[in-house]
Amino acid sequence: MSAQNKKGSLDAEIRAFGALRLKSSSASPKGDRRLNPMDVDLIIRKLLSFLSLHELKAAREVNRIWNQIASTFFYPYCSKVTLSFNEDNYWTNSRNYGINEMVDFIHLVEMSEECPFSMFDLGTSVMQPSSREGTIEEFFQACGPYIHELTIREDCGKPIFRKGMSTNLDLESLRILRIHLLQACPEILDNFFDFINTIVQAASKLDHIILISHHGFDEGEAVMCLIQSLLLCDITKIRRLEIEAQMNEIHLITLSEINLSLQHLTVDFWGSHLPSSNGMKRFLESQSATLETFKLSDVAMSSLCVIEFPTMQQLQTLKIKGSMLGRISVTFPHICFVDQFPKLRTLSFTELFGEWEEFLKTGMKPSMTVQELKLPSDFCDAACLRRAAYLFPNLKKLEVPCHPILITVVYELMPNLEELSINTRYVSLIDDIITGVPHDLCAEINRERCYDFVIKDLEGYQTSRSIVCLKKLKTLNLKCKRSSDPVEITEISFYLALFHMKSLIALDFGLRPMMLSRECMEEIKQRFSVVSLHLHQ
Repeated sequence: MSAQNKKGSLDAEIRAFGALRLKSSSASPKGDRRLNPMDVDLIIRKLLSFLSLHELKAAREVNRIWNQIASTFFYPYCSKVTLSFNEDNYWTNSRNYGINEMVDFIHLVEMSEECPFSMFDLGTSVMQPSSREGTIEEFFQACGPYIHELTIREDCGKPIFRKGMSTNLDLESLRILRIHLLQACPEILDNFFDFINTIVQAASKLDHIILISHHGFDEGEAVMCLIQSLLLCDITKIRRLEIEAQMNEIHLITLSEINLSLQHLTVDFWGSHLPSSNGMKRFLESQSATLETFKLSDVAMSSLCVIEFPTMQQLQTLKIKGSMLGRISVTFPHICFVDQFPKLRTLSFTELFGEWEEFLKTGMKPSMTVQELKLPSDFCDAACLRRAAYLFPNLKKLEVPCHPILITVVYELMPNLEELSINTRYVSLIDDIITGVPHDLCAEINRERCYDFVIKDLEGYQTSRSIVCLKKLKTLNLKCKRSSDPVEITEISFYLALFHMKSLIALDFGLRPMMLSRECMEEIKQRFSVVSLHLHQ
């Protein structure tokens, strides 16, 4: 058959098939004209049947190259995506898949050379007696060697259909295990943690465990179950532990006695009542030689305990977060950064309603190691901030609320700052804080656009210091959470201040819309290497 006849025959086949497809589609009750994937396969088979051996080899080479390109582009993306399998997407932010999709995914992995995904979120809703028997075992057999991060989410309040696995699991890559109890009741905890224990025992490289339980009725039983699970794994390899659940003194004392050697610890008491600090002190003492990061959160307001820190030889980051409901009654006496935290670099306070004062008292020795300080949004004590400037003379990074008296202290006493984050949550305009020029004058100068004239006699317009005095500042962040927040900075801040800062290279104004001219935007792009801001539409 000649090439022309061959092509004509192929065209006829495709036209005939297309007509048949169109006829069958139009005859269907719904008139569905979408192409069936099986029809595509049939067309491809027809095409291949008309290709010569040379053309087939060429097509195969193209396919091989495409697979390499696809791997280059898709594998990094897949490694950042968490696949969620559960029967209720209420609990997950991303799209999730049910048991049927899970079965299809398992078959796909079994037919592939390897699994490109490494993060999975499994709900117990796909582990029920009504679910396809053996699906979970098949999942771990197919995907187990590739799992790096695994979330087990108790999302239906019912026991799992079996306590353990009938086969040995291969979880050699698993490093992070997140246990999230959403609907759990005390009656099913043992059943649930039997399954967790099987996973923990199979994960020889597990070094990061997270427990989240926001139910107060279990009286800390979830934490005790977690402790029992920890005893089943190679506990010397656990470096990160995060607990966000109700707990008591007994749990803390038990944790101090099981030979943990943590580098990172988060303890969120979820409103637990602590009658004393004995358990916390013993737990911290047991980790004092290795702990590098410690975050303490949300102790119940009814607690009247005193938390005393032992000497934490390796601690570099300390974060204290108060109760979201109001002032807590926990105190932190006898703080001495030089003696207790000789290597501390970052100190952060959130929602503390005044407890931060105990960390910034008078009469304390300056710490030369602290380089980053984050203050809560309700902070407004200028005298306390002055003490912070004295205590941390090498401060490089600061987050502070946008209050004129605080910013004045920053400009006067913190000349070594390289990164400044201003929390603008409660203000509408900050041109005066950036430039040192009063509000009314800023508005007038903006209307007249007389920046060149004003800059010649800037000191005559200023009533306070400007940000220009921070000679070493490299990054300026204006923190806001919503794009609907009011516009808080205008062109005058750029022409009278920011454009005159030689060290400033990065601006991050988040989602805040800016009312800037095209000329101003062009100059911003030329002067700063990293810019994150949005123009007002």
